[in-house]
Amino acid sequence: MVDKPEKIVILGGGVSGITTAFQLTSEPDWQKKYDITVYQLGWRNGGKGASGRNREKFDRIEEHGIHIWFGFYQQSFKAMRACYEALDRPEGSPMRTIDEAFKAHNSTAIAQEVKEGLLSKKTWEIWPIIPPSASSKPSEIGKESIAPCTKEKAIAIFVKWLSSHVTSSVGLDEDHDVSELLLITNSLEKVHQYFERLEHNIIDASILNILQDVQDAIHKIMKIELLVVEVLKRFIPDLTVIKLNRLLMIADMGVTTLIGILESDWIPHPASLNQSNCTAPEYDALNDINYNDFLKKYKASDVTLEGPLLNSLYGGFFAYEDGDMTKPNVETGTFLNAAIYAMLHAGDSALVYRMETGMGDAVFAPYYQVLKKRGVKFQFFHEVTEVVAIEGHSGNEISQIKMNQQVTLKDPSKEYNPLFDVKGLPCWPTAPLYDQIEESVASLLIDNNINLESAWSNWSEIYEQPKLTLNSGVDFDHLILNISIAGIQQLCPTLCEINPAFKDMTENISTVATQAVQTWGTQTIREMGCTLFEDIDEAPECLGYSTQAMDSWADVSYLVNSENWPATATPKDISYFCGPFTPEEAPAIPNVNYPERQKQIVKEQMMIMFKERIGLFWPNAQPRKGEFDWDVLYTPDDKTGEARADFQYYRANIDPSERYVQSTVGSSVYRLKTDDSGFNNLYLTGDWIDNGFNMGCVESATISGIQTAEALQRNTSN
Repeated sequence: MVDKPEKIVILGGGVSGITTAFQLTSEPDWQKKYDITVYQLGWRNGGKGASGRNREKFDRIEEHGIHIWFGFYQQSFKAMRACYEALDRPEGSPMRTIDEAFKAHNSTAIAQEVKEGLLSKKTWEIWPIIPPSASSKPSEIGKESIAPCTKEKAIAIFVKWLSSHVTSSVGLDEDHDVSELLLITNSLEKVHQYFERLEHNIIDASILNILQDVQDAIHKIMKIELLVVEVLKRFIPDLTVIKLNRLLMIADMGVTTLIGILESDWIPHPASLNQSNCTAPEYDALNDINYNDFLKKYKASDVTLEGPLLNSLYGGFFAYEDGDMTKPNVETGTFLNAAIYAMLHAGDSALVYRMETGMGDAVFAPYYQVLKKRGVKFQFFHEVTEVVAIEGHSGNEISQIKMNQQVTLKDPSKEYNPLFDVKGLPCWPTAPLYDQIEESVASLLIDNNINLESAWSNWSEIYEQPKLTLNSGVDFDHLILNISIAGIQQLCPTLCEINPAFKDMTENISTVATQAVQTWGTQTIREMGCTLFEDIDEAPECLGYSTQAMDSWADVSYLVNSENWPATATPKDISYFCGPFTPEEAPAIPNVNYPERQKQIVKEQMMIMFKERIGLFWPNAQPRKGEFDWDVLYTPDDKTGEARADFQYYRANIDPSERYVQSTVGSSVYRLKTDDSGFNNLYLTGDWIDNGFNMGCVESATISGIQTAEALQRNTSN
């Protein structure tokens, strides 16, 4: 029996920390068990998922990049649905339900570089991803639990998906006499049936032989297709050859992956999983090899290895060492775990769901409002300077948390109120709400253009910040560390000294900086010549345009309705771009010039994109290389030419909390589970812990948050 509530401190208001708080406070009578306080740097929650409204620029949404939720995000949608139900906004309110905040999206594509003409000139074409029709609303995703899945069942599901995709992609039926393709689909169906019936770990060698025959057939068609592609394209206007080329790449990648799994002679164990874990077997033993090397080892074709599928896969996870796009890197086992998880959990959901506003407004504002209403305390403007650990007779523990109080509020007796209203919707601003901050401090912030979220800020040289120390047993009983792995080593030196495994984790889990650009336009994408998904009344997006670092693009023009533009001067287009970024070597802290210089580098790359590469999406805006019609960029004033780019939004995500967590070869072995930190009163949470998914994304972060809550519930109930 708990005599008094356990004091829980959560450092960081990212997805995992907020999910942990939400799960804990969803218990009946939770206040009798827990006293929860979230400490957050700066003025808003969200980490790299944070967004804000620029109050000086028509309340426009400013993000860290392109944010989408995949349909297999079962745990994320389940938690978000519960949040909106608890929020219970009044009738007529904007974004009242999760189904109003998230919408199914089926207009995704990847970019493919192809040869054109007798001289084999390379050009770019769009490869639309046509998902099966989706019936699930966001509110329906995650309602049904997914049973744990054995290795045999997982392979059967994968082969079934591959076989059906091969069949449907080229429309194989009685009117198509393509014997090699029929051989492929029939053979895959045999493999599917075999694994459906298999109930042990002994694989018949004949199955491997069938897959190798399928691979040979795929490569045979590929070679023929490469030889005759130019001739065929003259006579087949609908580019069936390109369609066949894409089909073969999908089949080759899938079959080669299956061959590699079986030939590796390693049998993964079924996961002992509950609702918060991945319901797929673990392939961690394959984490010593990069996925592209894995495909090469098991004889995937060069067309597949150099093609858009693999490029988009690496680009989608920002899986490049130090942001260098010539160095793709993702460990095979972790990727396979994620792929199987996605197939198991996709169900009838759409491939992608988009938010009808910024991620901060759609996700973190509702979570904040619900948690605040439940009684969770939020302390904004708290910068953690050190987490201190000690060794004890009964085990290691966190003894102190040291922080700077970044500002003084006008009324210290009240919590900072972080949200403001935009068209009836509670939103986070892009800067602090200065009217709640003590006037002299607010003036210093404004006059010195201080960014309280920046690690390179010189605020400590301008303002003497009050110090705060939290002591174990007095101010907290349990610490939940939701700070980015990129910043932990600097903040936790004693933890690294005491626990070598903790130190190894901080040194071996890599992160990557990213960059983002947002543009507002005077013409629609159709007026700018875009033909992508013309037959669908939906804003398109494209991944893997790998001639540039900002290799992903999304048309999000529907967001104009949630911003606050003049009725007579409303932008017709909003486009987002993002990709990996390689920053210059970081100087010692503080250095205000460093982040500004990195931002300018992003702007320089944006200008190059406009002049050299935007023609794939906006053909009329870039009639030829080196030229760009600057008038397509919106600006509220009379600026002309390149100066119109100044109104657009661009950023370099270089701060520790903004960097994307990677799954590079051999790194997952260094991840620690939420309650395996080596310190009695410390729980780890974030998409960087060992949660069974182990890749950077919202679903991974949500799974971590749920696991952290479950671990704390177990330990406090004993």
